[in-house]
Amino acid sequence: MPYERLGKDVFLLASPTMIHCFVADAEAMTQITTRRTDFPKPLEMYRALDIYGKNLVSTEGADWRMHRKLAAPSFGEKNNELVFTESLHHAKSLIGLWAGPEGHGNQTVAEPSLGAMNFALYVISSAGFDVRVVWPHEEGKPITERRSEGKSMFVGSEIPTGHQMNYREALSELLHNIMWTIIMPQKYLSKLRCYAIPPPLSGIFRLKVHILTASQPNLR
Repeated sequence: MPYERLGKDVFLLASPTMIHCFVADAEAMTQITTRRTDFPKPLEMYRALDIYGKNLVSTEGADWRMHRKLAAPSFGEKNNELVFTESLHHAKSLIGLWAGPEGHGNQTVAEPSLGAMNFALYVISSAGFDVRVVWPHEEGKPITERRSEGKSMFVGSEIPTGHQMNYREALSELLHNIMWTIIMPQKYLSKLRCYAIPPPLSGIFRLKVHILTASQPNLR
């Protein structure tokens, strides 16, 4: 480790364009992370996260305080309880999918990461959008109600009028192709439909609209 070789807890690495400071001291790191005005984030490094505009991670100062005020309610105990409840529900659904209709298993799960990824996505959908996604193998079965102050929506494979994807597909496609929204500038994403490319990529620029309008049918 360079800290051991140098015998220091802090050292600087200078390059032609910038100077990097490496810190391995707990007290110093506490000061750096808590004194936001004295140690602002290098915002240029977070531009790739501005997929849908400025956010809590990519801002500082007055903008950061505004985003924090808006985001804070989503991280309270009430929402933590909702996340816990929805995690239990979707974990049971995922196990049911892997165990098969008879519940005995005896089948090979070729891509467990796909199921785990959908599990995380559906929990986020419930907690963030108040929309519970119904797993494909549970469609047609009685819906388990959940506690919520709002009128929760339950969505499956139905495609809303005027759209080419259902809510579940739009959310899944966005997750699977999220790197393209980071790598490619937004002005080029909207032009992908002009070329002969795989449908998921040509649909990237529409995904945000699909997600919003599927969860809010009256939004146009």
